[in-house]
Amino acid sequence: MNFDIKDFLPYLLNRAAEKASRGFQEEYKSKYGMLLTEWRVLYHLGRYGEMSAIDICKKGDLHKTKVSRAVNALQKKRYLARKQLADDKRFEILSLTKLGETVYNDLVFKAEDFHKSLTENFNEKETTFLLAALKKITQQNQEITKSRNNIQIFYRVILRLKTKSNCCAIALYENCPCFNADNFPTVFKNSSKITRTAISKISGWLGVKPH
Repeated sequence: MNFDIKDFLPYLLNRAAEKASRGFQEEYKSKYGMLLTEWRVLYHLGRYGEMSAIDICKKGDLHKTKVSRAVNALQKKRYLARKQLADDKRFEILSLTKLGETVYNDLVFKAEDFHKSLTENFNEKETTFLLAALKKITQQNQEITKSRNNIQIFYRVILRLKTKSNCCAIALYENCPCFNADNFPTVFKNSSKITRTAISKISGWLGVKPH
């Protein structure tokens, strides 16, 4: 086997990402004292307007704990404001302050210049291809991760059922390709091979509400 790590795609992507991130880090960290997640939260609020922390997690593919820390840090810097929903005090809507908007506009301007500097040795066709390829790799990795999560959920349920002959296991097996914790109740609510009681039990194990 003539394997060379220098031609290994994950290695190349990681090195490129590290060098690119380190370069732009000078803008948001040195000038504004922000960490990477803080910059990404600031960007989403500046780009899309008012959002909840949950929405930012979903849209930015960010972990909720990191987003929570970033929100607190941005609020201390007076870049971000919180507003509780009138009908549900448990949820907050986040938005940028005037100062936050100023920082956002400055960093977006710097980001556009940095993007141009990274692609200055590529022609338009090469740049378009590079961006499309990176997006395709990201999407493919997300699908693989989702598939692995679905398989893990499937085996968690099978282990709880404790028997391969159980009618629930048969229904789960037949529907496995489209099975996940969010759509489970919908997938099985009309199945002739699984009872409503079983649906409630498995929904409880997965932490979801039966429809």
